[in-house]
Amino acid sequence: MTTTPPISGVGPAELDYEFVKTGLKNWPIRSCLLYGGLILSTTLHIADGLQVIWNRRLKGFFGLRAWKVPGRLARSILTLGAFALPPVLGLIVLSKEPLMTFTSMIERYRAVYHCSYLYRF
Repeated sequence: MTTTPPISGVGPAELDYEFVKTGLKNWPIRSCLLYGGLILSTTLHIADGLQVIWNRRLKGFFGLRAWKVPGRLARSILTLGAFALPPVLGLIVLSKEPLMTFTSMIERYRAVYHCSYLYRF
């Protein structure tokens, strides 16, 4: 007896780049804004945390002076360039790749996206 998986259920092992590509192909603006916001918030968190970690834990360990960047804006710009640029470029490359999964799996991915309020309209 062959059973088919539920249409609205996708297990953790089935979530891969095809899930992300399906979202980018079907809802490009919405997905780019959401993934971009995730990348931006993570990068800004890194920018604030790096200076704290360096000044409290690592400066004495390496015998170096305190790491100070003139302001939060400069620190954020440096960190955005160093840490946010590669994932954003990867997102752009990923959005241009063709979908490489079965049609039934694409329908399951769409059903999962429709479970979110952001992707219903």
